[in-house]
Amino acid sequence: RGGIGLRKSLEFILKDFLISTKPDKKENIKKEFLGNVIDNYIDEQSLTSLAKATTWLGNDATHYVKRHSDRDLQDLKKFLHATIRFIEYKLTISEADDFVNR
Repeated sequence: RGGIGLRKSLEFILKDFLISTKPDKKENIKKEFLGNVIDNYIDEQSLTSLAKATTWLGNDATHYVKRHSDRDLQDLKKFLHATIRFIEYKLTISEADDFVNR
């Protein structure tokens, strides 16, 4: 319960962020599966790991038999929150760069 919705939230948040940083790739990012977007458009390994972990646990929530039985909804929430904080951090740095370099 809840894992599917959190997984969907990740997709929207991550794709919106990547479209804002790579507007020339907007149509590709919108159409591609989340796993491909993570592999092809994220430049930072830390964000890639967070996004993959969140995706895997979110997808796992849809299955009768779990592939990652050592993890639970709390892990999914932790990874999703860290992903969001990472994106907020990157956006804030970009805003500060724009401000000091204008």
